[in-house]
Amino acid sequence: MTLLFSVRFRCLLAISCIFPLLLCCRTGIDAAESYSHATNDSRAEQTLAPVGGKDSIFCLMQTALYRDQISRKNYSAALIPWRNVFRTCPQLNQNLYIDGGNIYKYLIQNCSDSVLTERYTDTLMMLYDQRIGYFGNKGAVLGKKGIDLILYRPYNTIEAYKALKESIEIEGNATSAQVMSSLIPSAIRLNRQGIIDSSEVLTSLSIAAGIIVWNLNNNIKDTLDYLRSLDLLGAAVVEWDACKGMKPLYEPLIPLVSAQTLTKIMYSALTFRCSGAIVDLVNERLQNSPVDSNMLIFQATYALRNKDYKQAAEKFNKVAGLIRNPQVKALCYVNAGIACEALGQMQTARDHARKALVLNPVGGSAYVLLGDIYMASESQCANNSIMGGLDVYWAAADQYKKALSIDGSAYAEASQKLKFCQQHFPEQKTIFFNNLKEGDLWTVGCWIQEKTIVRARQE
Repeated sequence: MTLLFSVRFRCLLAISCIFPLLLCCRTGIDAAESYSHATNDSRAEQTLAPVGGKDSIFCLMQTALYRDQISRKNYSAALIPWRNVFRTCPQLNQNLYIDGGNIYKYLIQNCSDSVLTERYTDTLMMLYDQRIGYFGNKGAVLGKKGIDLILYRPYNTIEAYKALKESIEIEGNATSAQVMSSLIPSAIRLNRQGIIDSSEVLTSLSIAAGIIVWNLNNNIKDTLDYLRSLDLLGAAVVEWDACKGMKPLYEPLIPLVSAQTLTKIMYSALTFRCSGAIVDLVNERLQNSPVDSNMLIFQATYALRNKDYKQAAEKFNKVAGLIRNPQVKALCYVNAGIACEALGQMQTARDHARKALVLNPVGGSAYVLLGDIYMASESQCANNSIMGGLDVYWAAADQYKKALSIDGSAYAEASQKLKFCQQHFPEQKTIFFNNLKEGDLWTVGCWIQEKTIVRARQE
């Protein structure tokens, strides 16, 4: 008996050496044979019952053959012996299904025939279903099936979503980060197609957040995977509806995630002008985090959006002292100036605008700020001018014209405000009664002290 097995084993080794050569002579699995096999895979491989069983010598021989080819990354050559094992011993072990999945993924990725690709994909999906039938572990396997459906059948989002959703329902906190990263984009896609409503997306976001929270607390070895998953989900939410999706996704995570992640959340909130408790919670947590220039910018912008002008001015000033980029530094000074103007600190606001222009002479936003400051000073300067304060509009108009001449990005705002100024110039009779005419040189009084020229309102 021992001698017989030894002979058989030597025969096996011989076959394993010759088999790749035979396949090479046949140039792999030719297209016609592949199509013939593929068209019958789904039906035949689901209905054939185990014949040889685990101890079948045939199955052991064929397993050795296909495993050898897989180890060489020669998946096409592995297909026929793998198929022989699958049809003869479908209950052999889970590796048979894992290896089969890898073979069919290779075939799908390297097939230019759309019909044949679809057949291969059918077989891949059938492998997942049959693996569950023989070996269980339904939740984890459904997750893998859902991911592959997204990859190989992107047009069939509903089937992928159902598989991923059921996987999460079964696996709970054991759901892999990859499955988490795939569920929400699928839900968002279906929502856009009108197949599921927004409330289902929000529910899925809440479930995802809960699982991420659990794993950040209890699954240290996979922490980075779940943080990456959070980034991917955050990107999907921003693309969908940042403000609506922010609360269910991020609220449970605020006490756990890093300052860097919180900064990303705040960036999304500020970009899309979100408000509410979630934004306040993020900002509160950031107050106690290590300070860098990016975080200060977000905190300052948040303060400015929420009309906390004192905080905004202080933080924009502080961050301007930390960063080197002259254009970014200039914008910080402009924003500090906007905050100071809102506080009624007009001269300080002008100082900030002038600092910005030193750093970036072609920055239209600084000139727009100067125009705004001068316009806002009408009542303050009314008693210091024979024009009753209307001459501030001459000074303001000059600044808006400068913005228009150097910065196209400021065109819309500057042109609108210039038109407003021109509508508030002194009337022709006011200019005449003060012994002036259009084009005369004029110095705007009060604290402004800007040289300009006299102009009349156009009737």
